[in-house]
Amino acid sequence: MSFDLMVFEWGNAQRSKREFDRWFETMTDWDLSRSYNSPEGMTPKLRAWFDEARVKFPPMNGPFALSDVDFDALGKDSEARVTDYSIGAEMVYAAFAWSAAEEAELYLRESARRHGLGFYNPQTDTVIYPGGDRKFRLRTDSRDVEEPTMDDIQNALAALSGDEAKFMTLELDNGFMQMIYLPDGTGLYRVEAQPPGLVNLGMPKYYTDISRLGEAGNLLKFWFDTGTMPDFTDWLTYSDTPPEAAPTNAMMNTIVLILAVAAVVIVTVGIAYMVKAFLA
Repeated sequence: MSFDLMVFEWGNAQRSKREFDRWFETMTDWDLSRSYNSPEGMTPKLRAWFDEARVKFPPMNGPFALSDVDFDALGKDSEARVTDYSIGAEMVYAAFAWSAAEEAELYLRESARRHGLGFYNPQTDTVIYPGGDRKFRLRTDSRDVEEPTMDDIQNALAALSGDEAKFMTLELDNGFMQMIYLPDGTGLYRVEAQPPGLVNLGMPKYYTDISRLGEAGNLLKFWFDTGTMPDFTDWLTYSDTPPEAAPTNAMMNTIVLILAVAAVVIVTVGIAYMVKAFLA
């Protein structure tokens, strides 16, 4: 058994899973009259991706396959990268060794996104449709990154901790998604978002508070991967200034203590005034 992945350029760029499943069946109904080892007839985007991928994951067969001498010279780790590619005009179906599964999936997802191609994992039935020429910008409290990679996103998420307030913002066109970390004891991460194309129309922005960093971070990573923002049905909205976070337990305790002390002072002063008036 192999670990299979597919990179594709779907001409119609449809978003229906049912349509994708039909298209996938057509693509993998292997035509015996075609050589699936040859890159001839590939779309330019797919060929550019394949020429990059075959350097990191050498083909097992076809015109770019390693010679017996080169294969014998590989170490065990490199041997695991040798890949069985089935090359079509609009897709490349790649069968990897399971020992290379994690590395292969991360690389194919990232490289497909950079080339404006789609990605499919048959094991999990995960489809990421072609994103065209999306050019994100990553902003954090310490740096800005033009056209970030998934590693840049992961590193920015990992930095959202410690004793200081921090943020990361992912921008595309005039839309954004932002995560804010405040060391206020709540353990919540504020996520704010504005879909591209709505900023200049005076539409509201969306926000929600999420307790787990991984869950909050997955929202940004999904947008980065697919170009699709999350469902905002259960999110709250604001027009200009984002609402402040709800007061923490520590803040509430301080407020209650101040009010209690004030009440004691008022009562004490009142009693003293009454006693003075009585003795006068």
